[in-house]
Amino acid sequence: MKDGSQSVTGDYRCSKKIAGACTASSISHKKLERVFEEYIKQIADMDISDEINLEAPKNEKNQAQMKAYQDRRRQLETKEREAMALYVDNKMAFDSYREIKKIADKEKTAVLAELAKLQEASEEKPAINRADIICDLRGNWALLSASERRQFFLQFVKQIKVATEKEVGQHFSAVRILGIDFQPSIAKNIVW
Repeated sequence: MKDGSQSVTGDYRCSKKIAGACTASSISHKKLERVFEEYIKQIADMDISDEINLEAPKNEKNQAQMKAYQDRRRQLETKEREAMALYVDNKMAFDSYREIKKIADKEKTAVLAELAKLQEASEEKPAINRADIICDLRGNWALLSASERRQFFLQFVKQIKVATEKEVGQHFSAVRILGIDFQPSIAKNIVW
């Protein structure tokens, strides 16, 4: 095309036509696109409330875990100080003190490593944010190229129920979408 976009041709037909259970003719990709655009005009935009905090659950969990690890680190440091005091007061043998210190150091190293991981995770951006949520299906559909739209139909749509109605005096029939069934993998995420 002149604007640099590619035209997609093709058509869709009922899978029951081969068995003789459907008498509908095929529908062109262009006609299906036009009818789909009319169909999605009826779908209201999603309302993403400002009260939604996408980061809160993760950060609250991280904060609780970080507090637990910090408490454990303090306990280990207290244990080390107590062991040192006992050793200095000659109430504990050096070998016992050294063994307690060795165990406490090993556990403190593990605790500090976990704290570092949690700190790093709490600084990461969430996997999804408000800008990633598509609220306007029509606007986003308009941004897709013809081949991307065809790919959408082939990949995500299991079945489109259409009705063709030929009005008296008209050469071509009008197509109307009765319903759309999406593939099970995404159907659970779409509310129509």
